[in-house]
Amino acid sequence: MLLKTLHDNHVFSLPDMDKINRLVDNWADGTTYIVEVATPTMYRFYRYHLPEEFSNEFQQAQQMVNIVSAVEETFMLKKQRKKQERLLRK
Repeated sequence: MLLKTLHDNHVFSLPDMDKINRLVDNWADGTTYIVEVATPTMYRFYRYHLPEEFSNEFQQAQQMVNIVSAVEETFMLKKQRKKQERLLRK
Protein backbone atom coordinates (compact mmCIF):
# COMPACT_ATOMS: atom_id res chain seq x y z
CA MET A 1 0.00 0.00 0.00
CA LEU A 2 2.73 2.51 0.92
CA LEU A 3 4.75 1.86 -2.24
CA LYS A 4 1.65 2.24 -4.43
CA THR A 5 0.76 5.53 -2.74
CA LEU A 6 4.32 6.81 -3.15
CA HIS A 7 4.32 5.80 -6.82
CA ASP A 8 0.83 7.21 -7.50
CA ASN A 9 1.88 10.55 -5.98
CA HIS A 10 5.10 10.77 -7.99
CA VAL A 11 7.57 10.53 -5.11
CA PHE A 12 10.35 10.00 -7.67
CA SER A 13 9.51 13.00 -9.84
CA LEU A 14 7.93 15.75 -7.72
CA PRO A 15 9.74 19.03 -8.21
CA ASP A 16 11.28 20.88 -5.32
CA MET A 17 8.67 23.26 -3.92
CA ASP A 18 10.81 26.25 -4.96
CA LYS A 19 10.52 25.15 -8.60
CA ILE A 20 6.69 25.27 -8.76
CA ASN A 21 5.54 28.23 -10.88
CA ARG A 22 3.46 30.84 -9.04
CA LEU A 23 3.89 29.17 -5.62
CA VAL A 24 5.05 31.79 -3.14
CA ASP A 25 5.84 30.56 0.36
CA ASN A 26 5.60 33.52 2.74
CA TRP A 27 5.26 31.37 5.85
CA ALA A 28 8.00 32.08 8.37
CA ASP A 29 7.42 28.99 10.51
CA GLY A 30 6.08 25.47 10.15
CA THR A 31 7.06 21.97 9.19
CA THR A 32 9.39 21.33 6.27
CA TYR A 33 9.48 17.85 4.75
CA ILE A 34 12.73 16.68 3.19
CA VAL A 35 12.46 13.81 0.71
CA GLU A 36 15.45 11.74 -0.30
CA VAL A 37 14.82 8.80 -2.62
CA ALA A 38 17.17 6.63 -4.61
CA THR A 39 17.20 3.65 -6.90
CA PRO A 40 20.25 1.95 -8.38
CA THR A 41 20.08 4.39 -11.33
CA MET A 42 18.59 7.58 -9.87
CA TYR A 43 18.82 9.90 -6.85
CA ARG A 44 16.40 12.67 -5.80
CA PHE A 45 16.38 15.19 -2.97
CA TYR A 46 13.68 17.82 -2.58
CA ARG A 47 11.73 19.70 0.09
CA TYR A 48 8.25 21.03 0.80
CA HIS A 49 7.42 23.61 3.46
CA LEU A 50 3.84 23.41 4.77
CA PRO A 51 2.47 21.60 1.69
CA GLU A 52 -1.00 21.48 3.27
CA GLU A 53 -1.20 25.28 3.00
CA PHE A 54 -0.79 25.06 -0.79
CA SER A 55 -2.60 21.80 -1.53
CA ASN A 56 -5.83 23.41 -2.78
CA GLU A 57 -4.05 25.37 -5.47
CA PHE A 58 -1.07 23.21 -6.40
CA GLN A 59 -1.35 19.54 -7.32
CA GLN A 60 2.27 18.87 -6.36
CA ALA A 61 1.63 20.14 -2.83
CA GLN A 62 -1.41 17.85 -2.55
CA GLN A 63 0.72 14.94 -3.72
CA MET A 64 3.25 15.76 -0.99
CA VAL A 65 0.45 15.83 1.59
CA ASN A 66 -0.63 12.39 0.38
CA ILE A 67 2.94 11.08 0.66
CA VAL A 68 3.36 12.43 4.19
CA SER A 69 0.00 10.97 5.26
CA ALA A 70 0.87 7.55 3.86
CA VAL A 71 4.24 7.48 5.63
CA GLU A 72 2.70 8.66 8.92
CA GLU A 73 -0.04 6.04 8.69
CA THR A 74 2.28 3.19 7.73
CA PHE A 75 4.73 3.85 10.54
CA MET A 76 2.09 5.06 13.05
CA LEU A 77 3.88 8.37 13.42
CA LYS A 78 0.75 10.32 14.38
CA LYS A 79 0.12 7.99 17.32
CA GLN A 80 3.72 8.33 18.46
CA ARG A 81 3.58 12.14 18.19
CA LYS A 82 0.34 12.31 20.22
CA LYS A 83 1.84 10.05 22.89
CA GLN A 84 4.93 12.27 23.14
CA GLU A 85 2.74 15.38 23.40
CA ARG A 86 0.74 13.81 26.25
CA LEU A 87 3.96 12.91 28.10
CA LEU A 88 5.30 16.45 27.71
CA ARG A 89 2.12 17.95 29.18
CA LYS A 90 2.46 15.92 32.41
